[in-house]
Amino acid sequence: MTSCACIHRRGHRGGGFARVEAAAIGFVVVVGVALMLAVSPSGRRAAMVNRDLANLRQIGAWTFAYGNDYEDVHPSFTSAPNSQWPALRPTGFPIPDAAKQAIDIIRRRTGRVTFPLPGNWIPHVLYTHLVLADYLDRQLPDSFLVSSGDRYRMNWLDDPINKHDLGFWQPFQQPTPGSGPVPPSQKRWAYSSSYQTPPAFYDEGQNHWSGRRPVLSQGSHNSYYVPSGVVLRGQNMSGIAFPGQKVLFFDNGSWYTSRRAQYYAVETSTASALMCDGGAALRRTAEANQGWRPVRPWAATPTRFIYQPRPWEPATANGQLSEQLIGYYRWTRGGIMGRDFDGPEIDTGQR
Repeated sequence: MTSCACIHRRGHRGGGFARVEAAAIGFVVVVGVALMLAVSPSGRRAAMVNRDLANLRQIGAWTFAYGNDYEDVHPSFTSAPNSQWPALRPTGFPIPDAAKQAIDIIRRRTGRVTFPLPGNWIPHVLYTHLVLADYLDRQLPDSFLVSSGDRYRMNWLDDPINKHDLGFWQPFQQPTPGSGPVPPSQKRWAYSSSYQTPPAFYDEGQNHWSGRRPVLSQGSHNSYYVPSGVVLRGQNMSGIAFPGQKVLFFDNGSWYTSRRAQYYAVETSTASALMCDGGAALRRTAEANQGWRPVRPWAATPTRFIYQPRPWEPATANGQLSEQLIGYYRWTRGGIMGRDFDGPEIDTGQR
């Protein structure tokens, strides 16, 4: 077995990427977090923002280093053909095979060799970072992949076996009803990330608006629908048309710039975003292009979904139990060939 289940294509080792650099950056981040405890609340917020943006820039560097090593592809799940666990070897069904690869990585990077395999799970949405962690030989859980402001998810990193998996953080963890040990299918949450990559980076259908079925929102902010026959795999990074204007990773929450946290898709939010040129900054959602509905690429209307936050997610902006929001850069018009900020949306023939 190889040490990395994400080695699924033969690529060239030409990126010149030194993993010692990651260790050095990690030390700087630790020192920065320690220093921010001694400053004022506003100073702490500024330090947290700087820490998160630095982490996002490093995630971007790792992403492109991965692409250099593996034939230009964005890190994504394929399968784990060399898994030491027979139950995690691929059987030819793309989504279940991706879930097996994710669990293979978690087992090897945590030492939890009996970690359960969830059913009906699309790991690409909140767990693409696992492929990067495996590529970099990082252990899990990893605070580098969690926003400083995402305090509940930061809590989950603290001894998942004896806290998260026993329901220590309820109701601020999955599942929320009741108390006590969480079911096996929910233990994966301790290894999730604050940062998402848009579906266009692992779904070819998002990048072609004529006859290719895409992954779609199923109506709520945390549910997706993958049509039968759709294969999810990392897309070629060279297909990005507007690197400085296209979001590569984004924080689910806006934690720092208002009196209370907001979900990234709320118009008044300002969330951390990593662009495809490696730049990271706080970006106002209201200044972003609204995006599209990939299933109706000719329509001017964007993807809309219902945001009904769970207890560990930012509250709604309207003070109600739920609100309807626009997808914005989660669903960029034209996929990786489109743009999210600082310019008009590309014309996909809808006008």
